[in-house]
Amino acid sequence: MIRAVMRYKRVSRDLLRAIHPSGVQVQCFGGTPIPEHVLRSIPGLMFVHVVSIFTLTLVMIATQLDALTVFSAVSVCLNSTEPGLNLFGSSTTCAVLNDFQTRICA
Repeated sequence: MIRAVMRYKRVSRDLLRAIHPSGVQVQCFGGTPIPEHVLRSIPGLMFVHVVSIFTLTLVMIATQLDALTVFSAVSVCLNSTEPGLNLFGSSTTCAVLNDFQTRICA
């Protein structure tokens, strides 16, 4: 969530910079200024996260599970959230996954 907030603030700061190119805008979070190198690394981290979800979803689909269960399992494992959907839902556990699928999610 913090990455999304930082990305939103970065976009709004870039728009403000387009309007006022000589202005100095410091991006803060919780009253603390955020270094520029941290702001530049956030899009790269988000890109790696999306590529990981996409790649692991494709690998899991190749193991003959349906797309909704696969996407749900990968999202739950990478984002540490609950509950999942379909076979990986809130009423079930990881027992629906075989050993190979469990290693992919781990």
